[in-house]
Amino acid sequence: MDKFFPFPNRKKTKQADILDGNSFQTNCLLAETVDAELRSERKHIQFPPVLEQIFYKEVIERTRLFLLVGGMIGLLIYDLFIFLDRRVLRDVYDLALIIRLGIVTPIAITLTILMFQKIPGWVREILKSIITIGVCVSIVFLVYTSNTREADLYFPGIMLIVVFGNIFIKLQFWYACATSLIVFILYIFFYPVDPFFPPQVHFTNASFLFACIFMTLLANYQLEQRQRRSFLISLQERLQRRLLAEKNTQLSELSSLDALTGLANRREIDKYLSNLNQIRPDMLAIIMLDIDYFKQFNDTYGHSAGDECLKEVAKILAASVHRKRDLAGRYGGEEFIVILPDTSLQDAERIAKNILEDTYSAAIPHATSSTAPVVTLSAGVGWGEFTASVTTTVLVKAADEALYMAKASGRNNIQSLPIIPYTPE
Repeated sequence: MDKFFPFPNRKKTKQADILDGNSFQTNCLLAETVDAELRSERKHIQFPPVLEQIFYKEVIERTRLFLLVGGMIGLLIYDLFIFLDRRVLRDVYDLALIIRLGIVTPIAITLTILMFQKIPGWVREILKSIITIGVCVSIVFLVYTSNTREADLYFPGIMLIVVFGNIFIKLQFWYACATSLIVFILYIFFYPVDPFFPPQVHFTNASFLFACIFMTLLANYQLEQRQRRSFLISLQERLQRRLLAEKNTQLSELSSLDALTGLANRREIDKYLSNLNQIRPDMLAIIMLDIDYFKQFNDTYGHSAGDECLKEVAKILAASVHRKRDLAGRYGGEEFIVILPDTSLQDAERIAKNILEDTYSAAIPHATSSTAPVVTLSAGVGWGEFTASVTTTVLVKAADEALYMAKASGRNNIQSLPIIPYTPE
């Protein structure tokens, strides 16, 4: 008897659901929050803290690889412009090499790899903004220090930076707004104006930049709003499935338990016995127990006290089984059953003895009992090895007969009836 690195691991593993660790009540509250957000007429750019945290973990965190690859591609394109610097920014070409390859690129690579780590979402957005603004500053500085008239032709590069931040690496909307504003200010106040060009040129360029910022921010807003709404719908569906499954589990458990004692009910007992006939363990012990003189107990103390007595006995039985395959149940009225697969007769008798002793030690008063001044139990143990002729039905009948023998022997005792299969000579 049983006694009582920064890059990801590419090994395929099952994706853990963030809802797995939540209790039923927590998922209910979360479902209410999701439903309220979906019913809300406001656009979803910022969730309540609990949803925002899940959004970052489930949506933003999963884009880290794209962010790493996309960032490296963007950085490569930025460095390839060094060939354009050789023709357009001839006088500051050496400086351009230092800034692009010696300053901006190492810093951007470091920040991109850092973004790949598990860091708070707001930190990742700030790092993306720093990279975007840093690239813009490098372009403005090179154009500002160059004396060639062709330097002003770098203006489209500023718009590319806006597209890179707002669309390509997709800064979150409010971070995109702040980053775009800083880029616009850098252009207006620090981008050099060729004195040979009419003022309208600078105004026209600023207008184009403003239009680029506006359109990319609008696209960024719509993309994020749709992404967030899709996340809410997906989360709502998962929560509904999970809550339904948990409710079904609860209902299944309730349908298999006795409402008064919390032990397995007769339906669950019969189901388990039927399953054992299919599983066919090597041996099976069944203990049938009955509260001695329970009718007199009810007549003396009332049915409420009788219910409390049943509950106390049920607690003792529940504490007597320790393996998952063991089952304690209420067989009917004041009669109980303990089912012990793969248990020897001696171990089953020991368990029955402990139950009887613990019940006696509970000292539940029973003044009208002919056995003792406290509540006692009688127990019958049916035991046998599974064969074609020895089934659960046979062993239940044997335990019931043994219980009858215990009652006939003065109650508050244990009788055993092992089933020895017939073997023809």
